[in-house]
Amino acid sequence: MKFHRKTFAAITAVKKIKNGTLDLAPEYQRGSVWSRNRKALLIDSVLRGYDLPKLYLRESPGDTDVYEVVDGVQRLTTFLDFIDNAFPLPKNSEFPSSRYSQLPEQVQERIDDYQLDFTILEGFEDEDVRDMFLRLQNGVRLNAAEELKAVTGGMHDFVEQLLLSDFFDRATSFSASRGANRHVAAQIAKLAIDGIGDARKEDLKSFYRTNASWSPGDRARQLKTFLNWFSPLLETNDPLLRNRAQTVSVTIGMFELWRNFAISELGGEVVSLLRGLDESVLLGDEQFEPYATAMSHSSDQGKSIDLRHEFVL
Repeated sequence: MKFHRKTFAAITAVKKIKNGTLDLAPEYQRGSVWSRNRKALLIDSVLRGYDLPKLYLRESPGDTDVYEVVDGVQRLTTFLDFIDNAFPLPKNSEFPSSRYSQLPEQVQERIDDYQLDFTILEGFEDEDVRDMFLRLQNGVRLNAAEELKAVTGGMHDFVEQLLLSDFFDRATSFSASRGANRHVAAQIAKLAIDGIGDARKEDLKSFYRTNASWSPGDRARQLKTFLNWFSPLLETNDPLLRNRAQTVSVTIGMFELWRNFAISELGGEVVSLLRGLDESVLLGDEQFEPYATAMSHSSDQGKSIDLRHEFVL
């Protein structure tokens, strides 16, 4: 493994992004998450002459002219979006509320010619790059799903397949932008395969790592079949799946009933009973207060999950 340094002008980096030789979306990345205000502040900092931290690229195996971005996606996306007129400068900028096309030519050139410092990673294996990504993001708050995305292996691939199902695509309403859907899918996979227990971020990461060389067995195949059976019983963005804790408990409870009892012809009736439970919780029925508390407090701990599971069953 080697490192070397390169410097690109911002406009060169933008052109590389557009022609596909600079990849902003390798599998472990979290996508664009900065707000417009934060992006505007970065461009304003460039115009004020402030230095930006260096960025990290991985040299693509087999093609030294193609790079994937290990660290710096948010900054590079900011340059790309500003040059494409996607947002204006801040109101307190030297050029208040101006977009790129509204700036004087010499100011556009200051942005275009801004020098970005890159460290290039040569000969890094996928796992080395993912480890570096997590280390570089250590000072940036990543959510559970963003960290899970960087932990590769058999379980990672299985959860990504679950996300392609109609259940996650239509019946639930969890956002894919920062991986809320992935977080739910990982919890469902862990509880379905390992049984009821803790499903916190560190538990899920350990679950992924322990099953890095794992191949789907009977329980995993049953889970995929079950989701295909369960999804048609649900509405689009079904309110029954209104939060992560309840989605996990309802899904795992239904999975256990489906596996252990002949409910294939009774799915609609069982879902109606669960809707009744949900309505009672929303109305504040004291009988279901422990369930409601287990949804809002320590909802990822095994004790809370087990309590909700008992109510569902």
